[in-house]
Parts: sequence; structure tokens; C-alpha cells
Amino acid sequence: TLTLKRADRETPFPLTIVREEVHMNSVSLTTLFPDGTGYIKLDRFQQGSSREMYNAIVDLVDQGMQRLVFDLRNNGGGYLQEAVQIADLFLPKDRLVVFTAGRALEDTSKYFTRKDALLEDEPLIVMVNGRSASASEIIVGAIQDWDRGLVLGATTVGKGSGQQVVPI
Repeated sequence: TLTLKRADRETPFPLTIVREEVHMNSVSLTTLFPDGTGYIKLDRFQQGSSREMYNAIVDLVDQGMQRLVFDLRNNGGGYLQEAVQIADLFLPKDRLVVFTAGRALEDTSKYFTRKDALLEDEPLIVMVNGRSASASEIIVGAIQDWDRGLVLGATTVGKGSGQQVVPI
């Protein structure tokens, strides 16, 4: 509880603040246009983003989606593993999504798709711009490498680096 004093009030007054967890969705917009084109806007890669994407795609397919526009504009990235799991929704099983290479051999890792694609053959467009970075670029690179869809927009950030937690 805070005690506040304001210029428009003679006496101080109490204000109780309740601490709550704030959850921000990764998928900010999902819609289906009359021609069967689905649209999904992904704002960030955080824990649960791949689950949100899965649910959004299933919902659009249930509504009759025939093609998808996947919007990664202004998405600055986030968790690598979530990016790999989202790429898994579009690519066949056992496809290389990304690899990381560090100075030491043990810092090198390869990330593959693990399941059959949720959207295997439906036409796919991925939108990017100059503020699409990191995990967004991982998905775009995998989509391009495996010729799975069309990437439209401006040149992305080109981050090309990642961070890793090291216990000390």
C-alpha cells in the first residue's frame, strides 16, 4: 500500500497495488479471409509460442483455410527452441532447421524437425521486414532452405548470433 499526495487533493490517500503475473500472447492476430487465406501475426518467441501457433493453425484449418500468410514483421526473436518447434509445423520430419557453432566443438548443436508437418502442402507466405531478427530469421531460413514457402518483405536484421546460459 502506497500513500500518495497530489496537488489537487489536500490530504494524502492510500493506494493498494496488487502484484499479478502479466501474460502477453505471442500470436497477436489470427484471421481467415473469405478466399480461404489464413493470416497469423507472431510478435515474439517465448515459452508457449509454438503451442499458440499450433492452436491458431488448427483453428484456421477447421474454418477452411487453404493457404497461410505468416507475419513475422517487427518480431525481434526470442527462444531458439520455440523457433525450431514452429518450423516443425511447416517442414517434414527430420529436416535440419538450424545449427549453432561455438568456439569449442561441444558448443556445436544441430536442431531438426521431430514431427510430420501440420501444414505440409498448403501454400505459405512468410512476411518479414528490417525489424525481423533472430528466431524469426531461423524460421525464414528454414522455409527458404527447404523451398517450403515464399518469403516477402525487406531485408531482415541478420543477427546470426545466439546466447547460451552457462552455469558458474
